[in-house]
Amino acid sequence: PRTPALRRSLLASTGGMRDAVAEALRRGRSGSLSSGLHHARRGSGEGFCTLNGLALGALRALQDVASVGILDLDAHFGGGTFDILGEHPQVRLADVSVNRYDEWTPSAPARHHLEFVAAPADYRGSYR
Repeated sequence: PRTPALRRSLLASTGGMRDAVAEALRRGRSGSLSSGLHHARRGSGEGFCTLNGLALGALRALQDVASVGILDLDAHFGGGTFDILGEHPQVRLADVSVNRYDEWTPSAPARHHLEFVAAPADYRGSYR
């Protein structure tokens, strides 16, 4: 249900991504512990995600930089982020997950990386 508390949560989470992008543009690096809401798609919410803060942040950053990389390490894949940005030539996506929910198919292997990791030991060893 749409409530004032939900509205505040959405604005805070998306604002956290906005602020992280602004900080990265100022200092060269940044991060956000707020949810990226990576299941929300171009035309609808999905998987409890209403707005896709990762996509909004990337599009904002592209106003000032030549390319953007998104590293998504959530427990589920971020199919919404791929839906919005997957065909954008200036965006690189890397998505590593322990659950196949919202899995997507890389359409540009040079820019997209998708990896399902079933065991914790495999996850740790994937990017050494």
